[in-house]
Amino acid sequence: MTTAKEEPFHPKRILLPTDLSEGNLIALKIGLRIADQYHSQVDVVTVLEESDNNIYGGTDHYNKELVDKVREKITQALKQINVSDTLKKNIHISIRKGRPSKEINHVVHNNFNDLIVIATHGRIGLEKFQYGSCTEEIIKTSKTPVLALKPKVGKIFSPQHILVPVDFSSRDFHALYFAKRLKKVFNSKITVLHVIPDFSTAMLTVQLPRTHLTHSEKQIKKALSTVELEAEHLICEGQPSEEILKKAAELQSDLILIPIRDKSSAFTGLLGMVSDKVVRKAPCDVLTLHPDFYL
Repeated sequence: MTTAKEEPFHPKRILLPTDLSEGNLIALKIGLRIADQYHSQVDVVTVLEESDNNIYGGTDHYNKELVDKVREKITQALKQINVSDTLKKNIHISIRKGRPSKEINHVVHNNFNDLIVIATHGRIGLEKFQYGSCTEEIIKTSKTPVLALKPKVGKIFSPQHILVPVDFSSRDFHALYFAKRLKKVFNSKITVLHVIPDFSTAMLTVQLPRTHLTHSEKQIKKALSTVELEAEHLICEGQPSEEILKKAAELQSDLILIPIRDKSSAFTGLLGMVSDKVVRKAPCDVLTLHPDFYL
């Protein structure tokens, strides 16, 4: 019997947060294409905040006229995106009020969404909040995998090379199993990367023992064997986030799959502490997995 861990990537209900900014419209298109491919249900969600009165042309905060105006804007935007008639029937528009990350997580909880697709640039992303508020909060607090897209007109989601950083914490297996699921669909090449932190300073240089390298290689091979995943692997020394970003660029990765930090946990793993910087500065799309996410 095939378990969820062995099933190919197949999202059943996708959440698409949007504010109709340029970056989020591109993410909306990509999210709808993914949904069309997998016959998924789709929740398109816009969250109104205090400042949205002027942005959407409202006068009385959260009145029916404002909500109707936003809904019409979303409807018109969706009409410009070429999707199947079947998907059109499976798109649900929701306009909520409050704190975006909280409201989006509320929708996820109620609708059992198994994937969130969001742009890293947009009014709910970098332009308004300088990455550190809404988009970051969604990524950090959502227990559902989040696909953070680098907006690019005409792009599709079909990762040909996936970089999977590991730190030998318990979360590695979740990431590797998810990478395996993606590989089954996209025939992606997988590279597993372990970065040994560089503890060298101007006053002291620590020579990395050969036994450490050997141990790291054995750990990676053991993990890949357990997951039954064919993948290349790299081991390097340096500042973890910088090395991950560097290798993603060198390998021309189009997706980084990484666990995120759980602030409530006493031990988050090394990757949990560097994931913020990776998401913020990655040269490609990033798929984040929350520590409480189980396949």
